[in-house]
Amino acid sequence: MQSQPFGIVVVAYNPELPAFTAKLRTWAQVCPHIVVANNGDPLTVKLPQVTILELDGNRGIAAAHNAGIAKLKADGVAYAFLMDQDSSVSGSFFNAMWAQWPVVQAAVPQLGMLSPLVKDVHLHKQLPIFQIQNNAITTVQPQPAQAAYLTETLPIASGCLVAVSAFDAVDGEKADWFIDWVDFEFALALRRQGLAVATTTAVEMAHQIGQTEPRRFLTKTIYPSNAPVFRDYYYVRNGLLLYRTYGSEIEGLKRFVSKKITNRFLFAFYEGQTFKRLGQLVRGVFAGSRARVE
Repeated sequence: MQSQPFGIVVVAYNPELPAFTAKLRTWAQVCPHIVVANNGDPLTVKLPQVTILELDGNRGIAAAHNAGIAKLKADGVAYAFLMDQDSSVSGSFFNAMWAQWPVVQAAVPQLGMLSPLVKDVHLHKQLPIFQIQNNAITTVQPQPAQAAYLTETLPIASGCLVAVSAFDAVDGEKADWFIDWVDFEFALALRRQGLAVATTTAVEMAHQIGQTEPRRFLTKTIYPSNAPVFRDYYYVRNGLLLYRTYGSEIEGLKRFVSKKITNRFLFAFYEGQTFKRLGQLVRGVFAGSRARVE
């Protein structure tokens, strides 16, 4: 196992170049195969371990992952980390995740993707894990532990280690979804093919999830993401498409998606450009209900 190479796919969109280059330089100390799938303005990074794939405009996170994995596969790399420019990890993160793969695979032979725990650097808290249990999607909050794992999880893509063969088995990610719910769809596609998705609690990654700010709604604390307005459309449309695609396999998916979309409508009243957001959300409802991809 340890003789098999791994690579890193980094999705970029107009990063702050000095900090981004410093991050890549650190990662290059442990990985000779780094592909930057660039959705933004042309980038120049002068590191021999780094290949820049210019995607000629913002083609979305799924298309970027697909292009990056294709490049690593062409270079003979069998495993890939999916990262983005907001992922804050040292080189030791990759080694730690790489060491956990055979540990988890020994108990889960059909392992296709392994994710770490994720800590939101903006909120200073660990993100919950979504896990399929008893035909429902539940929220669990495990603590970091030495060599423990959860199966049937739905992780965010950043920080995940995926077998290139598993990625190919489901024809990669849905590029026409562009962004939002792409990582959950990929996890469910792996599950449909009999490939396992697991989360190790032995490794934690720091990551920034948008510009989340805690706000009060009645007696509850909510966390609007303050994402760009255009994403509201994709969030609703893709959430509905996710349910339409996999709802017959997981009974609790409808409730899970409905709750997430309802929250997104609520968040619009706490974020800027409320009326524009509501318009994008309603547009997403119509597109997702008709199973149309634009």
